[in-house]
Amino acid sequence: MEERKTTIRLPEELHRRVKAKAALLGTTITAIIKEYLERWVEEDPPREPEKED
Repeated sequence: MEERKTTIRLPEELHRRVKAKAALLGTTITAIIKEYLERWVEEDPPREPEKED
């Protein structure tokens, strides 16, 4: 399967925490985001994304 590179912007503190937890679990931020997105698109019915203020 072909892959695309996507850029997301996260607050620095959140990025630091996610990176640290991923390292503890022996995985990557990319793998975590991919897993969550795959779950999200498979939800039935899909939930509306939370709106930012």
